[in-house]
Amino acid sequence: MWQTKFGQLLLFLFSSGILGFSSSSLTQAQVVPDRSLNDESSLVTNDVMVKEALADLIEGGAIRDRNLFHSFIELSINNGDRVYFANPESITNIITRVTGNNISELFGTLGVDGAANLWLLNPNGIVFGSNATLDVNGSFLATTADSYIFNNGFAYSATNPETPPLLTINIPLGLQFGETAEPIINQSIAPDPLSESPRGLQVPTQETIAFVGGELKITGGRISAPQGNIELGSVAENSFVSIEPTPQGWKLDYQETSSFQDINLTDEARIEAIGNGAGNIRLQGKNIRLQNGSDILNITLGTESGGQISLVASDNIELTS
Repeated sequence: MWQTKFGQLLLFLFSSGILGFSSSSLTQAQVVPDRSLNDESSLVTNDVMVKEALADLIEGGAIRDRNLFHSFIELSINNGDRVYFANPESITNIITRVTGNNISELFGTLGVDGAANLWLLNPNGIVFGSNATLDVNGSFLATTADSYIFNNGFAYSATNPETPPLLTINIPLGLQFGETAEPIINQSIAPDPLSESPRGLQVPTQETIAFVGGELKITGGRISAPQGNIELGSVAENSFVSIEPTPQGWKLDYQETSSFQDINLTDEARIEAIGNGAGNIRLQGKNIRLQNGSDILNITLGTESGGQISLVASDNIELTS
């Protein structure tokens, strides 16, 4: 009898949040800022109205001219949840890193409450689940590199996160990988509300979406950039990939990269840059495979010239039905 009442008491305390473990706190633990930016660390507020729906809002961070730096121990999103970055006035680049040991599991909506570009770096790996969506008004880059490298030699590193005396005001000029190059997986087939066909991870017109990691696995997932750039790069450990600004966002350069890994599109995966004057799609890796009904589409819908599709493989390109 005593054990039964004690168990009921524990259940009451747990469900009431008195012990500090309410269901909301378990959800909140998915986005955990670190203290590497000291007084400029990120702040997370739960259940805020963002774009007419509840979301977790990430504020704070370190502002340097038009760049906003964030740093997290963990950054993941549960299925059905929404996480947005606040976009202070004049900020054009939100640059994030994950310094903990867990992969980023992005199963809900990741967005920016403004027009800034969003950069996401987690050297442990990144997974976009089947219901993952992007809600951004600028470009988006996801990478499993260790560090962003800037033109003053500064490395904003996830594996060596000590705060430098001054964060730079420039955008990153490259991505430096360490002793590992972990995968990026995209399974997102979440539908576009303006179309009957799935769009998965999509950026606005004339913007860039880029994945730069170890092996890239697009398993039934969609990637879309209407009239923009799609850049998919699969590299090996200790690689350096440079970033070149373009009118449509960014272009990746692999001149200093000697070893690559594989890019696999399976289970009707699709990459598309469709619009009036379609954009550019470029894949670079060791083996590039399109399997099980997967395709790459670059179609212009108007009178403007279409863009280019470029597949660069150090070993093989395989196309199978």
